[in-house]
Amino acid sequence: MNRPEYIAGLALARLIEAAMPNRESIALQRRLRVSSLTVEARCSFVAVLRCSADGDEFAVRPAGQLCAVIGVHRFHDERLFDALAWPLEAPDQPRRYLGRAPLLGAVWPPQGHPLRVHEHPEAWLAAGCDGTVPFDGRGLQLIAAHDGPLVAADVQHGRWLREALRPHGRGGDVHVPRAALEVAA
Repeated sequence: MNRPEYIAGLALARLIEAAMPNRESIALQRRLRVSSLTVEARCSFVAVLRCSADGDEFAVRPAGQLCAVIGVHRFHDERLFDALAWPLEAPDQPRRYLGRAPLLGAVWPPQGHPLRVHEHPEAWLAAGCDGTVPFDGRGLQLIAAHDGPLVAADVQHGRWLREALRPHGRGGDVHVPRAALEVAA
């Protein structure tokens, strides 16, 4: 193992040590209706810790705000690779711990099958950790390479996703669930 991998592994080990289940993390899992077995298989842990933003990354700090924190598995590998935190009241503001993960959701459907693309990590958890959430251009590139339809959360998210994928050679085949279309009408 090279030195950066070793140091990243130590940092993740310290985070996992701090991420022991507490009342807040159990309440979050219940609110989102995600089982402990699913969490263990798809993201290793869900915790609620005090964190503060540091650019695009986060740090665990006693004076920080309460944030949901989850593990991020390596794409198509399922090994813990990074972690993600977001303020409990702002799930659309995720920050990575090590800044390495391009997306959330290591397990995807087979090629040709629909891939759900969520707006934020809390929606991914609420969907039983099914699908993905991109964090950057590398994540969008991986999503663009999926040979199957993409499913967005709603019309607005579908438009954003189509535009975000256009530079990566994809953008036309983004679908929206019927229920979201009925709400938009």
